[in-house]
Amino acid sequence: MPELVHLEQMYANVTNHHLMVDARDDKLVYHYQIGAGSSGITSYGIQLAALAGFPVSVLATAEELRQVLERHKASADSATSEHARLVRAAYELVERLKALARSPMSDTAIHSYLQQLQQSYRS
Repeated sequence: MPELVHLEQMYANVTNHHLMVDARDDKLVYHYQIGAGSSGITSYGIQLAALAGFPVSVLATAEELRQVLERHKASADSATSEHARLVRAAYELVERLKALARSPMSDTAIHSYLQQLQQSYRS
């Protein structure tokens, strides 16, 4: 399953935003502003849990799991990128077909457009 940040690559109408936060001295400093894209802080949840007073043993286990997931992320990223490309292509095709349904084009023009569309997806 892709991460939420990958949805932007899959769907043309999705954009990522985050609350602007800096990680300083093992603390999170909030700027109370919204920024574009992902935050780039990989252990945000763990840092937040530490600030909330979770036990050190829970934080240590979470950190170990995060490291395991990071090691496996590289191979998953290439699969996710290909999946995102295919989902985005399917989404764009559906949007084109929906627009075509509302189009005043003649049957002959629609047939020609669909043939061109089919060729573009084959190449």
